[in-house]
Amino acid sequence: MLHLHTAFENGSLGNSREAADSNSIVSRSMTDGNVETEERTILIKEAAQSPGKETYAKDSGTPDHPLATNVGEIDQVERCLRLLKVFIVKCEARCPRKVPAHGASFGGRPFSLQVSTANKQSTRFEVAVQANEYLASLREKVAKRLDCPVSRVRLIYSNRELTQDSQVLQQCGLAGGHPITASVNINERPLEHMDEAKLPGILMSKKPEVYEILFKLAETSDSRVREGANCLLALLPTHPDILADFQSLSKRNTEESKKLLGNLFGSRSRLLYTLQVVDGILMPVDQSATLRIPHFRKDFLRFGGFKHLMSVFEPYALSEVDGLTQRGCYSSALRILKFLLMGKDQENTYSAAFGETTLISPRTDLGREIEDHVEKAPSETTVSMSVNSSEVTDLEFPQSNGKKDMNEDDAIDMGLVVGALKRLASATALGHLSMSNESPPVSPSQQNSNSRIEKKHALLHGKDMMLDKEDQYLCLESMELLVNCLVANKSLIESFFLSADSGRFIVDMVLHPSDEVVRLFAATNISKLSCIRSAAGVKISHKPILAALIGTKSEASKQPKHCLDFMKLLGDLFHTIEDVEEYEMAKKQLADELYWLKSAPAAVDENDKLLEGHLQLVQELVEVLDSRIIGSSRSPRGAGLVQQLIKTYLFPESAILWGNMEDFERSNGIFVNFGVLGNSLVDDSFFQSKCGTPSSRKKAFQLLTCLATHCIENLREIVELLIKIHFSTEIQEWEHLPSNGRKAVGGYVGLKNAGATCYMNSVFQQLYMQPDVRRTVLACSECDDLEKQDSVFFQLQVMFGSLLGSSLDHYTPQGFWYAYRDYDGLPINLREHQDAFEFFNRLYDAVDETLKATHQEVNLTKIFGGVFVQQVISRGCSHKSEREEPFAAISVDVKNKRDLLDSLESFVQGDLLEADNAYHCEGCGVKVDALKRVCVKSLPQTLVIHLKRFDFDYETMQRLKLKDRFEFPMHLDMKPFTVEGLAVRDSQSQGTCSVVTDLSNGCGAGSTMQGNDDDTGKFSPISSRPDSYYQYDLVGVVVHSGTAFAGHYYSYIKERPGDGNFRCSEESLCRWIAFDDKRVEPYDINDLEKDCFGGKYTVDVYDNFLKTTSPQEFDRPNSAYMLFYERSKSEGNSQADSPAETATSNTKGDDDDGDETMKDIQPVQRVSDMNRSIQMPPCIHRSVWKENLRFVHESHMLDKDYFKFLHNMVEANIDVMEVRHNRLLIDLEDQCDGSRDRKGETTGRNGENLGALDLHANEFSKLNIVLASEFLLRIYLRTHSSLREDLPRWKALIRRLFEKNILACRCFLDTLVKRPQWIHDYLLKCPVDEIRQTFADLLVHAFQTAALFLQGNILYTDGHGRQSDALHVDAVIHILMSFLRDAASSPKIYLNQYFQVILEYAKVGATQRSHLLQKSLVSQLVLLATKLHVVKHSDLSCLHSIISLLVRSCDTSKFYDVPEMDTEKLFRDGEGSSSSQIGTPLPNPLQLPPPVVPLPNDAADSILKHAVYASILVKTCPDHDEGLKLLEFCCWQNETFSSAVLQEILDALHGAGNNEIKFLLALILRILQLADSLQLARQEIALLGDGRFPPGLMDLIVSKGITVHKRYSLLKFVVKLVSVSPPARRHLLGRKQDWRRAVDWLQQELHVRGSPGALSVPPVSNEDVSNGYLLRTTTAEWTLASARNLFN
Repeated sequence: MLHLHTAFENGSLGNSREAADSNSIVSRSMTDGNVETEERTILIKEAAQSPGKETYAKDSGTPDHPLATNVGEIDQVERCLRLLKVFIVKCEARCPRKVPAHGASFGGRPFSLQVSTANKQSTRFEVAVQANEYLASLREKVAKRLDCPVSRVRLIYSNRELTQDSQVLQQCGLAGGHPITASVNINERPLEHMDEAKLPGILMSKKPEVYEILFKLAETSDSRVREGANCLLALLPTHPDILADFQSLSKRNTEESKKLLGNLFGSRSRLLYTLQVVDGILMPVDQSATLRIPHFRKDFLRFGGFKHLMSVFEPYALSEVDGLTQRGCYSSALRILKFLLMGKDQENTYSAAFGETTLISPRTDLGREIEDHVEKAPSETTVSMSVNSSEVTDLEFPQSNGKKDMNEDDAIDMGLVVGALKRLASATALGHLSMSNESPPVSPSQQNSNSRIEKKHALLHGKDMMLDKEDQYLCLESMELLVNCLVANKSLIESFFLSADSGRFIVDMVLHPSDEVVRLFAATNISKLSCIRSAAGVKISHKPILAALIGTKSEASKQPKHCLDFMKLLGDLFHTIEDVEEYEMAKKQLADELYWLKSAPAAVDENDKLLEGHLQLVQELVEVLDSRIIGSSRSPRGAGLVQQLIKTYLFPESAILWGNMEDFERSNGIFVNFGVLGNSLVDDSFFQSKCGTPSSRKKAFQLLTCLATHCIENLREIVELLIKIHFSTEIQEWEHLPSNGRKAVGGYVGLKNAGATCYMNSVFQQLYMQPDVRRTVLACSECDDLEKQDSVFFQLQVMFGSLLGSSLDHYTPQGFWYAYRDYDGLPINLREHQDAFEFFNRLYDAVDETLKATHQEVNLTKIFGGVFVQQVISRGCSHKSEREEPFAAISVDVKNKRDLLDSLESFVQGDLLEADNAYHCEGCGVKVDALKRVCVKSLPQTLVIHLKRFDFDYETMQRLKLKDRFEFPMHLDMKPFTVEGLAVRDSQSQGTCSVVTDLSNGCGAGSTMQGNDDDTGKFSPISSRPDSYYQYDLVGVVVHSGTAFAGHYYSYIKERPGDGNFRCSEESLCRWIAFDDKRVEPYDINDLEKDCFGGKYTVDVYDNFLKTTSPQEFDRPNSAYMLFYERSKSEGNSQADSPAETATSNTKGDDDDGDETMKDIQPVQRVSDMNRSIQMPPCIHRSVWKENLRFVHESHMLDKDYFKFLHNMVEANIDVMEVRHNRLLIDLEDQCDGSRDRKGETTGRNGENLGALDLHANEFSKLNIVLASEFLLRIYLRTHSSLREDLPRWKALIRRLFEKNILACRCFLDTLVKRPQWIHDYLLKCPVDEIRQTFADLLVHAFQTAALFLQGNILYTDGHGRQSDALHVDAVIHILMSFLRDAASSPKIYLNQYFQVILEYAKVGATQRSHLLQKSLVSQLVLLATKLHVVKHSDLSCLHSIISLLVRSCDTSKFYDVPEMDTEKLFRDGEGSSSSQIGTPLPNPLQLPPPVVPLPNDAADSILKHAVYASILVKTCPDHDEGLKLLEFCCWQNETFSSAVLQEILDALHGAGNNEIKFLLALILRILQLADSLQLARQEIALLGDGRFPPGLMDLIVSKGITVHKRYSLLKFVVKLVSVSPPARRHLLGRKQDWRRAVDWLQQELHVRGSPGALSVPPVSNEDVSNGYLLRTTTAEWTLASARNLFN
């Protein structure tokens, strides 16, 4: 190591202040041999050098340095290498040198980086880089994309800034697909400039002995030293002598050059370094050094470099080096080989996204696209994935074609290349790089041994491993180069597939690799290879590849996780078949696939791709053979595939629900034994669809779409089936979203909370999870039908059945809520909080009573029931009194108790009876001191302990909850609290214990005898039980969270045998589960203390005043309320207590009591015996079963993928819906009764022939629109908005159906005619505006399409001149009119879209408006508007627009008033006259274009003769354009109506505020501008009034009760009226004084009281503000000036 120190000693250590610390460490480490190192357990041996191989080292006079063999020395070397690396990196971090490091001289693996910017305009882009590219180069590329200086670009990766520009990307930790963030700084980064000659790497490179030492260290067996040496070699410049030797090849003679290459490649220890040097020369990172590349390439090939390069791929060539070195050698060798064969263009097809999962997007038509690409080129042109054909064919090296003048070293054996690439690709694909050393080169004359194939298979079927990124790169690189070589040399393709293992190679590459990217890439390249044609135009490798895949298809079935790409490739190959033999193969494969589908396994795991692959293959075969008819079950050539896919693979549950159960059982060979839940049901799997994963369902949907495309038989069958199973009923609610989710596999079912029923749910789950309770309750026979509704027990049975067999995530116990009653017999209040323990006792009594009444073998008493004994033990005599009492739970105190044992001890402690309270002993006849206590005589199988958490405060007279900490154990020993335990303790305390061995009294040996309450003084025996009888384990906790007045209950429960999926192994049943109403999830028992013990917890609270945090204690709101313990099941204990012993003892003094308790079989044993089946009432089983069916049915029916399938299937046939004989479509559908001849023609009644194409188009149209209509109107439009993401696409599709074929429009309207309630619901009842608008748009488009087809008419005229409502337009309009009666009376109704439909229909044309007028629509709408105005309905603009359009379509001339005009008076007044005032009245300008029909009398009565509707228009919509047009139209030449309208407007103006007056004045202005004979009369009424209230505008202006802004608006209006209609001035002549006063007022307001300051143009007008004064605006000044000049 001293040589390393000397190499950079002169000046290198002082060049970087950042590395000062490292400098001292390095110096010490190199001079001091006593540095401490870690102890190692494995001795490091010196790497053995092969004596037969030359070592490249020039004579430098440096003596050999033996490598260290001591463990301590190896550690010192490793530390020195590591510190040297840190030192060099620190010194050269920010200053990339001109002489690149060896690691940066060659590009390395290409990949791409995802760059996102951190500025305001965030952008994302990709940058293509190489692993050995400098960080500075990446920074330059990013700066170029961001168009900014390099010095201002910051790069951030993993929350750290990348600043060391001299490091390569691989050293920075960057890899393919990694995201980095780029930002642009305001300030530029300072660039450091250093003397490159003094950099440590440069100094060290000047000492050849440094390289020699590092080369030797790189050969050691210690991986740390090896990696450290290689890392240092990468940081130093390339060895100058080696680089010079390669560059001097052209200057040497042939023999010297060949010998030099032999020496360079001869050392296997330096092979990696040598390959990297060649890689850097041929493909330098620095593009400026590319001038000599062609010459070096030529020299390298000329002097035998290719032979040395291929030696790297020889078997066992790299067997002695480690895996890292192997991968490096193969990587560089592959890059060099690819460059030599392909030229400089080496961009990989996958390099842009290497390392990402989206490497190559899968394509189903991969083979077709590649074949099309190949066929576009001439037959002699070769094709490559990555280079163009000119570069592939321009190979500059000679081929070994047998010419005698060819030098052996110059010849290139492409068979050798192909064999090496094939071997490397296969080995790296499988993740076993060592396999590349185990076979000889592949050539046409060589065959592979069976032993190799067997060994390879052993690796293939091993455990899947994650493929290393480097192996993935090598695999993809070698596979790509292999295919390119075969494509460029077509003669090799044929020989390649003659080798014995070529087929196995293809299968291994596509099927067995664990890496999905490798499988997909291999399938892509093999598909491309299969499309290559020979000079004769024949595909060279298509048949061999196809045969290899077909022969191993059974093997693919054994690889369900990997077979998808295999099946896709097979399908792609079948899609490009050409000759008869291949078509026969396809037919056979299709038959085999159809047979396989009949018994195919279900896909339940998303990773299982077997079914998905087979469905994909079937689709490809159906398309290439055009055999869609196999889907039909009615055609002789059909195979019933449609029925099979729908009923078995996609919707079996729907087929059962809407079919016949007996037929289903018969056809599937499955029979359901209702009443027994077990193996016969097979976990309900027989009605689960075989396509159980989203991906497999998508493939099945795609296959169905393929079968339905252009095949009317399949489409008809699909539509009929889907309508039957899915669209025979409809969703009843709007915005429907399934309330239930699917239960997790092996999970549990939750319970719904009705508001405050959590106390029920927590107890229900505890009882259900007790296997004996569950089985006992379910095994009880069902009650009579009349009792079921009110039976608490039956409703509990239903609940337990659902909790056991339901597929839903929760159950709603609505039946139990109804049946359960309070103490008074009244229904319970579901929102009232109650006590869980009280509910447990009441439910216990009700259930136990029913079980006993039905004589069940096991009841709740045998499970939960124990026996207390109340003892009175005399102190002065030996007498004792006992009284037994049954119990179902033990209630213990929490207050002032530390834990459960403390409470139980207090429970059995008892009270001392003495003094005045002494006990009278009947045996002695005197009062004696005595102990009175309660203890346990008989323990139950399941022990329930109630913790008294609730207490009563007599001071506050309120309930309270005790939140004290109270602990309880996971394991409980109850013996100290039993009669036996207390007796033993009492005897021990008294120092005596009587053991009676006399069997004459019936006591067994070892029984303890104590006195009883008999006068005889005899002793009664106490049974001796095993210790296991008293041992209990905690299995359940009911927790209460909250206060005494409000809170929440939930349960923690431990799984027991028989829980969950009752076929699960008992080993897995050790979890704890949290049951919190509907939420059911695993629970960590380690959290039991903080979740159940109560007490206090500490939280650090921040004090805003003190600005510090301080700990504060708070009471835990949650604590245990009920505990469930179950007798322990110790190993080897075959006998334990049975449920029989828990019954109430009624045999006082029975000597055989103790023995009988051991005879019964305990419940847990019964569970294991009956584990395969569970009995339950058949009606409950059937109900749960059907509920599961309905749930699965709904979840499949509301699946988004199913929605997309329906859309795609309807869209698939839209191209065949267009017809040639549009005029005769209706005749064809309804009136033709001719028959189809052999040519597919149909002869109609009118004698015309219609083509079969039109007939099929009509059938497709009808089926498509029926399917779309039924789906949309029954299902889709009623679902939640989250499921309707494709609604715009559906709308566009329906419109296209209408436009393609009028029959689609007719069928849609016919559907609505048959179901008029749909029109009512979707237009009037639906609360979702989007749905109402969608339905309205579809209906309007149908009307418009029908009008276009009928050329504006409504009725269809056939060939005989007969008219009919063939398109059902009149019928739909009639239905719409029928809803008018209920429109005003219904409380919740939406009218906007309803009126919008009628309005759009009226806009279609005059014929449609006449059609509406004939139905007396105007009068009905006016009446409706009147009613809606009374109830203050909101927007009625569409209604008024309809009335306006209809009325303005009519001729109202018979209602005109033409008064006689005094023309002389007019001329004498000097005002002149107009043509509108003299002679015949002008036509109404608001009249709609002809044809014009007379206004119906009912319409005239409702509008013209009554002013009610005019009043509504004036008051509700003065700004509505159509309403204004209607008023103008009706005022034309109608004096009565004009007067009424003006009076309404004046009345409205009188009480209008500032916000309303603007619209009213605009309305009256439009009416006063009507240039008819009544114009002056209307202006007079408006300005002066007609003598009645309300007064005219002038009276309103001079009145005192109006605001400033209102008076100003009226003045401005009059000025504007006179300006646009000068004749109006004559009406003001009589009110000059009033006008002048008004003008003076305006002068006063603007110039005195108005806003001070100069004239301005404010952003608002005086009409829009209400600040109490006028603004001096330009408009106000103009109004003042115009008003003043009015009479000047």
